[in-house]
Amino acid sequence: MNVVVWSFVTSGMRLVGQDEVVILLVKEDENDPLPPRDMFLHLNEVFLHAKQGQIIGNLGHSIVALGGYDLGFLGNRHNAGFLFIRQSYQCVNSLRLPEPPYLFGVLMNKWEIPWAKMFPLRLMLRLGTEYRYYPCPLISYRNRKPVFEEVGHTVMNLLCDFRNFQYHLPCVEDTECCMEKGFITVRFPRHRYDQIVKVCQGSNEHVLAIGLGFAKRADAHLVCVQNFENGQYETKAINIDGQGRKVTGTSFIIFNASLKGSDPLECRAAVVEDGIMAQINVRGLENLKEALKSMRSISFKSYRKTEDEGSLPVEQETILIEWTDDPKTCNAGVKSPIDGKDMIGVESRRVSLKHSMDFLNGTLAVRCTEVFLTDEKDGVALYRAEIDVSRLAENLAMASCAVLRGHLYDYRDAGTTKIALRVSLGPDIVEYEVGAKGERFPPQAMTEFDDKIMPLIYECARVWGARPRLEMELIFRIFQH
Repeated sequence: MNVVVWSFVTSGMRLVGQDEVVILLVKEDENDPLPPRDMFLHLNEVFLHAKQGQIIGNLGHSIVALGGYDLGFLGNRHNAGFLFIRQSYQCVNSLRLPEPPYLFGVLMNKWEIPWAKMFPLRLMLRLGTEYRYYPCPLISYRNRKPVFEEVGHTVMNLLCDFRNFQYHLPCVEDTECCMEKGFITVRFPRHRYDQIVKVCQGSNEHVLAIGLGFAKRADAHLVCVQNFENGQYETKAINIDGQGRKVTGTSFIIFNASLKGSDPLECRAAVVEDGIMAQINVRGLENLKEALKSMRSISFKSYRKTEDEGSLPVEQETILIEWTDDPKTCNAGVKSPIDGKDMIGVESRRVSLKHSMDFLNGTLAVRCTEVFLTDEKDGVALYRAEIDVSRLAENLAMASCAVLRGHLYDYRDAGTTKIALRVSLGPDIVEYEVGAKGERFPPQAMTEFDDKIMPLIYECARVWGARPRLEMELIFRIFQH
C-alpha cells in the first residue's frame, strides 16, 4: 500500500498463553525518530490480561484502558483498541514476523466496538472495502474515519444484543457459505460437528441462524456497508485484486421457516446485507436440523414462475448443505522442535498461569506453555473424555521441568529457548523423544530423562491401557525470570 509504518512485534506473549502480536502503524511523520509510547503501554495491557486468562484469538479484540491516555490513544480519543486477525491473502514479504501462530492487530474506532464484539467478520471485511484491499489491510491509520456509526436498523438486531452484549449470532469456525452460478453451497467440516449440534439445539422452531468463517476458497466476499446519510445498510462485494468474481463468500446464513407451501425442499433465497436469508417451511427446517444432527447432506431448490400462464415453475437456484472432510487448520506454520514435524491441524492447549509452575535456576526459568494432542481418526478423542489427559500432561510437565532446570544455562548458551517432549502411548508402543531446534537430543543427554521420565511414562501407559494410540507433545520455554 506504499506507506511507511512502525512495526511492533511482540516476543514473550506465548509465556502467558497468548499468540504473538504484530501491529503495523502508519507513521504520521516519516522523519519521526521514536515510536509512540502508547503502543508499548497497550501491548503491556494485552500481556497482563493474558496473564489473567483473557486470551485473544483470531477475530478477537482488545480495548484500551479508559483514562490511561491523556490525549486519547495514539493522540485520538476515537481510537479504541485493535481487531486481531490471521494473515490470509495479504502480502507480508519483507516483514519481520514472530514464530507462528501470530495475530495482526488493526486499529479500531470507538464506533466499531459493537461489531468487534458481536460480529467481527463484518468489521474485518468492511475495512477491506474501505481500503480496497482483500480481505482486510494489515496496517493501521490512527486518524481514519469510522466505517460504522450507530448500529441502527440491521438484521443483526434480531440475533445480537447490542445493548448489553449478552448474546450474539452463534458462529461455527471453518464453516463457509459460497455463492456460485446457480448454487449456494454451505460446507460444514466434520470436525465441527459438536458446534453444529449446539447451534441446532440453541435455535428456536422457526429460525436457524449460523455465523460463518472467512471463505478461503472464495475469490470474493459480500460486504455490509452502512450509508451514513440514512443509517441503512447496503450490500457490496470485495474481491481479490485483478481477479473476477467466480465464487463469492458470505458471512452468515439464516434459515427462516416462513415459507408457505407443502414441499419441504422448496426455498426462497435472497442476499441480506453480507449474508443469505433462506425461506423454507416448518417441515423443511425440521428436516434440515435432523440432517445436521445426523451429519447428512441435504439440498433445497428455489423456483421462480415464468411469464407464460400455466407453465411450470423454473428452477432458479439450489442450496446445498454438505459435510466435508476438510482438515483442521489450527496451528498453521507451527513446526515441532524435535524433528520439524508440521503441526497444522494438531489440536493444542495453552497452559494458563493458574495451572503452570516456573522452575527456577538463578535468573533463568523454564515453564511448560503448550500441549499438542494428536487427533487420530480411530476415536481417541472420545477416550480423552474418559481419562484426565490434562493430569497426565501436568505430571509429565512437572517431571520434565525438574530435569531441564539443572541445565538452563547450558541451553541458553547454546541458543536454545524452546524444547519439546513427545510421548506416545498405545497398545503396542510406549516411547518418548526430546529435542530442540529440529533435532533430537543425543543419547548421552537422555540419561537423566530416562531416570525421571520413564517411570512416569510407564505409569501413564498403565492408566491409558489398551485404548487407541495417544500422542502428546509438550512445549517448554526457557526465559529470563
